[in-house]
Amino acid sequence: MYLCGVFVACLLLGDIIGGKTIPTPLGPISVGIIPFPVTFLLTDVVNDFYGRRGARFLTFLGFWMAALAWVILQLSSWLA
Repeated sequence: MYLCGVFVACLLLGDIIGGKTIPTPLGPISVGIIPFPVTFLLTDVVNDFYGRRGARFLTFLGFWMAALAWVILQLSSWLA
């Protein structure tokens, strides 16, 4: 449960803050690169402990939570 919570939180945070940039000597980069590597790490950890089925569940859970967040953000933007 904890791994799923951290996975979904990092995925959603990466999606939401992905449009913001920070300047670097090589040019601006998205701050979304901070939480996204955690999602890949957690997918690998879940795959090692719970197998392919657990990793697939985690991926679909993240997808549906991202879709839900998008719908809620669109609805709230439309209402405001």
